[in-house]
Amino acid sequence: MMFFFSFPIIEKTELKLDEQEIIWPNGLRRKPDGIRTRRNVSVVTIAAKPFIFVRSGNDCDPSTEVLCPRKKLNDSINDEYENFCCRGYCIDLLQELSKNLSFAYTLHLVADSKYGSCEK
Repeated sequence: MMFFFSFPIIEKTELKLDEQEIIWPNGLRRKPDGIRTRRNVSVVTIAAKPFIFVRSGNDCDPSTEVLCPRKKLNDSINDEYENFCCRGYCIDLLQELSKNLSFAYTLHLVADSKYGSCEK
């Protein structure tokens, strides 16, 4: 036994927007280009090969490395930092994101070289 089914064609509602008909702020007829504002992001990282390679010094190669200071762990009141150079996949990714998304960043290494702690 064979059955045949037929279904009616259902027309879909289609929404169209003509940007030429929109009156933008300040009475503009042309869509504004938009404004990109620069944001500053503070990034904390840890040495984790192959994602982040770290070497001591402040003579970083600008084509592949970024200065990433680490706060010294001591009882001193003054904030003292050791300078390191960071490179690797995550640094490359951070640099590309910074360019494409228009943000500036400051990078530093976590002081205790640990990933963090759980809080209850």
